Amino acid sequence: VQFRIFFASDGSVNWYDGFAFDNFKIADPLPDDIGVIDITAPNSAPDLGTAESVTVEIQNFGTLSQTGFPVSYQVDGGTIVTETFTGTLDPGAIADFTFAATADFSDDGDYAVCAWTSLAGDDDVTNDSICETISNLLPVTGDDAYYIYSNVYGGSEPWFTVTNSDAMDSVFTDGWDVAYFEDLDPAAIFSAATCFVWLEGGDAMANELEDFLNDNIVLIEGWVASGGHLLLNSAPNEGDGMDFGFDGTELVYSWYTNTAEIYDDAHPTIAGPFLPVGTTWTGGSWGHASVEGDFDTVVIDQFTPSRVVVAEKDWGAGHVVFGGMTPTFFHSPAPEAFNWRANLLAYLADCATAPIDLRMNALVAPEGGCGMGEETVTVEIENLSGVPVSDVTVGFTVDGGPATEEVITDVIDAYEVYTYTFVATADLSVAGDHTIATYVDYAGDIDASNDEIETTVTSLETPTVDLGSNGTYCDELTLDAGNPGSNYVWSTGATTQEIVITESGTYSVSVTNPVTGCVATDDISVTMEFSPTASFTYTAVGLTVTFTNTSTGGASYSWNFGDGGTSTEANPTHVYTSAGVYNVTLTVTNGCGSDFYSAVLSAANAIDDVELASMTQLYPNPTSGKTVLTMDFNQSYDVSLEVTNSLGQVVWSALPGMVQYKTIELDLSGYADGVYTLTVHAGDHVFTKPVVLNK
Repeated sequence: VQFRIFFASDGSVNWYDGFAFDNFKIADPLPDDIGVIDITAPNSAPDLGTAESVTVEIQNFGTLSQTGFPVSYQVDGGTIVTETFTGTLDPGAIADFTFAATADFSDDGDYAVCAWTSLAGDDDVTNDSICETISNLLPVTGDDAYYIYSNVYGGSEPWFTVTNSDAMDSVFTDGWDVAYFEDLDPAAIFSAATCFVWLEGGDAMANELEDFLNDNIVLIEGWVASGGHLLLNSAPNEGDGMDFGFDGTELVYSWYTNTAEIYDDAHPTIAGPFLPVGTTWTGGSWGHASVEGDFDTVVIDQFTPSRVVVAEKDWGAGHVVFGGMTPTFFHSPAPEAFNWRANLLAYLADCATAPIDLRMNALVAPEGGCGMGEETVTVEIENLSGVPVSDVTVGFTVDGGPATEEVITDVIDAYEVYTYTFVATADLSVAGDHTIATYVDYAGDIDASNDEIETTVTSLETPTVDLGSNGTYCDELTLDAGNPGSNYVWSTGATTQEIVITESGTYSVSVTNPVTGCVATDDISVTMEFSPTASFTYTAVGLTVTFTNTSTGGASYSWNFGDGGTSTEANPTHVYTSAGVYNVTLTVTNGCGSDFYSAVLSAANAIDDVELASMTQLYPNPTSGKTVLTMDFNQSYDVSLEVTNSLGQVVWSALPGMVQYKTIELDLSGYADGVYTLTVHAGDHVFTKPVVLNK
């Protein structure tokens, strides 16, 4: 079924030139049909953070109740967040849904946010989703003011009157400017430097205002959300009304109001500063249009109270007033009407977001003291303003040196005391007083006198102690705590600058500066090893000699048996090929070095000779001159003795005769150092013993 509905003039003050709704359809709704109709949070604002809640409105367009369906959102084409609507959404009902997962809007700029439902079997997917732009904006900090209209009259104001500009003069004196829709720079006007804008589209300027709003509404709404104050007014003599934006606020044209009345006598515009104002005014006409939407009512048509002629609403951090008013040139009583219009401008003239004042309160760290070096710098900043700020530059210098600057990207809320720690550090390693200047730098800050402070930080002389690296050391180790003139306490109980250690273990020291009292400590874990000492004994049976290693600290061994034979065993046995005197050397090695020991031994063939040789001892041997020969035989033998040098020359001899037990002193002190051979004849037996002379 198709319908056409015509509207006609009411024959009095609201004339309609016959318009119609044509070819619209009335049909039953679909059974399963839901969708997101609005993103209600977050709103564009200058203080959006890293974890903003996302809230959407969902409507059931269908005839069946729905529950347990997915709802999703996505920011800037990023990760899709999907959660479940667990309540029941009845036919025709609208419900808010807040996601548990938050979104990061902390960076300044625009964010494309889309939200949608995913009902299984949805009969109409075209109404499932919605996309909106949400902006994190710089806060309004300036106080610029503008009166903006079209130049279709060559620069004259709407209706060719000047009462609007007279009202601007009354409130702003000379601190405001005129601009035209056709040639202004929107980004320059709707910026942080501007507090108040009056957009006027009265008389034959309504179409130009509508075009301007269509082109710039996102920018304008964002500016208001940042703290701007806007008067959006149009008493048209053209067009068919317009969308004022701000969540569906509409200018309805035409509606002619002849008697206007304040909706609430307590509204601030009634209190001044310009008096008298009255509460009702007349005009021919006082207004050419009404406004509709979600707002707070300010002025109504006295005879049709449902018609709102002036309304207002908060938008983010700012405020907007909507109107369909003509200039006060057409209103009476004239003084009261003009004063109320001036009061309306004064009501919007001061932005809550301006001025901005940030104060550097304190240097929290470093505080000064012992052991200072590359120190962390922490400052306390206070926002003395009634609005949040972000992207604040902070910096510091040390002793007048180069400045270090960083940017605080977090939001500092209104009246918040905020603590910031720099990534960069301050070098306070040199003992003495250091001047650290810390400052905050923010565009629009109205009071530079509290932006910077200087703090004296004292770095106290502190010992530096390094006992060395943990490890293995040889024989003994001297530990030096350095810092001459300091006080020392070692773990051993010593109180000297140095100690000598010879045992493995962990050693520590505490060093105190006697002037500043600053203390430094260090410790070291050591494993002590000792240089080796080589020694051995041996037992000779004929030509076979068994060596017993009596060395200490050895890690490896090297034997030289004096006949060209060698061994690396700890306790080797060596067989000589012929009897004789041999110089045997043992070299012992470990990580701390080497040591060697040599001994001259005699190897004999006959077993009896060997037995008699074992009954004969020389001591000392080696000797520096004199040595004692002790013979302790198992029976008496006829004994003769002789000592020969390396050339075979006899240098000493004796004939003691029959001997079973006897001690004889050999004096070789008159001979050169070397190895001599003592030959003992005992009856039929002959054996030799080496004598080492080493003076």
